Amino acid sequence: VWIVEAGLLPAVWFAAMVSFIFVLLAAGAAAAAAQRDGGCERDRGACLAKDSGVDEEALLQHGATLREVSKHLALATCSVGAAVACSTDGSASGWCSGNQCCLGTSGKTYTCPSASIDHAPGCSHPKSYDCTGSSPTSAPPQPTPGPAPTLPTKCDTQPNPPSSWGQGTYIFSPTDNQTDIQAKINAAYASNGGQRPPNNGQFSDKRFAFLFQPGEYKVDVPVGFYTTVAGMGDHPDKVVFSGNKGVYCEQGARKFDMGALQTFWRSAENFKMEASHNWWGSETIGMLWAVSQAAPLRRVHAIHDVWVAQFQDRVGYASGGFMADSKVEGKLQFMGQQQWASRNVEASGFVGGAWSITHIGNSGNVPAAQCPPPPNEPIVTVQPTTPKVAEKPYIVSDGKKFSLHVPAVRTDSTGPSWAGDAPQDAVISFEHVYVATAADSAAAINEKIACENVQALVLTAGIYHLDEAILVDKPGFVVLGLGMATLKPTHGTAAITVAGGIGNVRLASVLLEAGWIHSKVLLDWGSPDKREAPTSVISDLFVRNGGPDHFQTFVETFVHIKTNNVIGDNLWLWRADHSVMAAMADTSSMFPTDNGLVVDGDNCIMYGLAVEHTLKTLTTWNGEGGQTYLYQSELPYGVFDTEFGKPGYVGYLVSPSVKTHKAMAIGVYSNFYNDVTVENGISAPTTATFTNALTVHLDEIGEIKHVINGQGGASTVANQGHFVVVCSPSR
Repeated sequence: VWIVEAGLLPAVWFAAMVSFIFVLLAAGAAAAAAQRDGGCERDRGACLAKDSGVDEEALLQHGATLREVSKHLALATCSVGAAVACSTDGSASGWCSGNQCCLGTSGKTYTCPSASIDHAPGCSHPKSYDCTGSSPTSAPPQPTPGPAPTLPTKCDTQPNPPSSWGQGTYIFSPTDNQTDIQAKINAAYASNGGQRPPNNGQFSDKRFAFLFQPGEYKVDVPVGFYTTVAGMGDHPDKVVFSGNKGVYCEQGARKFDMGALQTFWRSAENFKMEASHNWWGSETIGMLWAVSQAAPLRRVHAIHDVWVAQFQDRVGYASGGFMADSKVEGKLQFMGQQQWASRNVEASGFVGGAWSITHIGNSGNVPAAQCPPPPNEPIVTVQPTTPKVAEKPYIVSDGKKFSLHVPAVRTDSTGPSWAGDAPQDAVISFEHVYVATAADSAAAINEKIACENVQALVLTAGIYHLDEAILVDKPGFVVLGLGMATLKPTHGTAAITVAGGIGNVRLASVLLEAGWIHSKVLLDWGSPDKREAPTSVISDLFVRNGGPDHFQTFVETFVHIKTNNVIGDNLWLWRADHSVMAAMADTSSMFPTDNGLVVDGDNCIMYGLAVEHTLKTLTTWNGEGGQTYLYQSELPYGVFDTEFGKPGYVGYLVSPSVKTHKAMAIGVYSNFYNDVTVENGISAPTTATFTNALTVHLDEIGEIKHVINGQGGASTVANQGHFVVVCSPSR
């Protein structure tokens, strides 16, 4: 890339060189496959072990019996006609395939487990086990095969406190010199924040995490790009900010029509906010958090108002946002926010907003739902209780040692978890947490995950270049990022893969970024068989293609969820409409990504989902029983009608075969540079239930003719900046 940019080699020669390298790689892969197949002819059992992902020798080394090895191989490879172990219980030995007979240890013959029938002619006894699913119902039921086993490795207990937090993660104590703390914070903000130039640090390669141990701090903490601020108490009131401004975020640009529209990728959580700065008038005392997507507030106790947009000459535009598990003793002031999701927030009032304000399980003075709203007021959507959720994991310090708290799943909840009788958190001591830094390879991280005593992974602030996917294949495993830890594949893999058939997994606070070699997906969750599993939760997941790179990057789908019972809590999936390559450019050839989110799993839920600019249907829901509470999307800017409108792509699709789906506050916006006509912003079968579906024409040309299924008027330049809403679509 450097040679091309420097003009030392024509781009076409560079492309030819890359193609030649890929041809060599493909030839090598074919040769390896041929060699492997030849080996299968010589040693079928060893090859089956390799193909199934089970290391036979490693299992034996870790104390597994031959019988256990045989069982792992059988369950991992069995299908009709496959070569499999004759038994898993020792009743028969050797290998068989199809309708063959196995010789039992007692001299009897048994039907091969991979036979298409339960009792083959010529065999004296039926199968000792079956994993083909083809036996008659009279056959005894067999357990569903699980994933290939994770092989434990002998690992030392992890140090507590960790031996290193990496370069960008800072742990502060109330006994530290406050001036020194302020200096570190100011240096980070000078790099990654401020309005001069506008949105300073938006594509910085610096990452910062500021973690405050219990106590009181009088420092001011401006929060810039790729910066996270978190208290380390087991209750928000254990860490108190009592300075003039406390923890705050100003909009990225002073000019009102830019405002906070690009104020992304930051967070603040788990503290009490006592700061009482007067921001722009006698009645604007409190916490300022003027942000758009990917900038959540969580587990905050604010004793005054919280302002989520900013007034500088005029109220600045903002396209947020998300707040959860918090208490605001004053009011939550939405001001010019286009849309906002508040989940399990208690406040004395919820005021303002532009288009779509959504309340999920909130308490206090929650406004009544309104659709259509009065003139110049937003649509208000109210879901009285949160159906099912678990709060994001968080780190706790007692001043000496650290632990990771993992909140339990709550159902039909209201208000913040820490203000009432919430289920007790699970607590993982850092002796069982691997703390990674950006210097770690993917292989090193995966080796630690495989350790029997490691129950969680903390990714400290930094950019992780991954030559293979981080693999989560343990039930109950936790992955927590700090400082917007950024995971970038370098070899066309996923960034994170979660194995099928496991549940109670937590993934939180990571930024996944496409690489320059094409990836099929960046977060690959589960397997196509949709095995039933306990609830897993994704919190504050941000994914992007484009932005900081001076060259093309590629990914086909951002997130693919194949497992049942997965909850998403604040996701932003963004194909870049601007980058370091161009201030505002979006053509179909730049940063190609087809889809944002594909959900195949059943009973999955999304709270605060945003997907923007992908080149085909942005969100596709194939699973049954799905639920979405606030959805914000922007269709791609630079496509032509033949690329997006005529193929029938939409912003939110529920597949025609789906029988049950619930969606509230679903918004699809357009800003086409070319004359594109989209028939419907949303497409769904009549079996799906929608509440408050809307479209908005942001700017430029083109149109969305209908909101949903032919219902609702057009969003065009004639009603630019105003929503068109269908409150209760007919079914």
